[in-house]
Amino acid sequence: MRFFAWLFITAALPLTSFAQYSTYVGLNFTPLIIKTYEAHLEKRVTKSASLEVGTGFRLQNRELNGELILPAMKSYVAKRNFGAFVTVGGRIYNWDKYEYPYFGLHLIASYYNEDIVFARADSAGVVYDIRPSKGVSFGVSGVLGMVLNLPGRFKLDIAGQMTYHKVRDRAKDAPPNYYLAGMGYNTYATSFEIPSLLFQPVVTLKYDIVKNRRDELRKQE
Repeated sequence: MRFFAWLFITAALPLTSFAQYSTYVGLNFTPLIIKTYEAHLEKRVTKSASLEVGTGFRLQNRELNGELILPAMKSYVAKRNFGAFVTVGGRIYNWDKYEYPYFGLHLIASYYNEDIVFARADSAGVVYDIRPSKGVSFGVSGVLGMVLNLPGRFKLDIAGQMTYHKVRDRAKDAPPNYYLAGMGYNTYATSFEIPSLLFQPVVTLKYDIVKNRRDELRKQE
């Protein structure tokens, strides 16, 4: 955890420059359904590009948390799931005062520490084994979406994120379905299975903590 904190601070410090442009802090709401908290800092560096850093954690325990908000997510939850991640990257876009598309590219390091339930056949029937699994997964993600301008200093990102990562070993290290914090869900249970790709929807509400005077002038044009 100290490594992840150090990496996030190191990546975020350079973003305190470029003071003439907006700085946004945001929360991605979609991972909340699987007990994952994901925050991002975005710093515009030109009129059509931003640098980004993000961090977050997953803290889930079936015995303590009870039922999931969406039962469909049950296959992505082990007996215990803990995770943390950091991400660095950037985005490009075509600015407009109402909404605009963007494309982002990020490097992600995601740590996981889980107790996974495995079922196996036995002479007495089905036997369930609990196996610990932990490690760090590295990946590269692409994000394609839209930014909606909301009243005041708020904006909303709506996008899809695809992450390429090294596949976890389903026989030893991972259940049939799994989720990695900051990266997304694998596609094992879908008809378009691509083992190395993870998917995650993005709905991020963000607030401009350093308001950009240039944007205000553009809105008046």
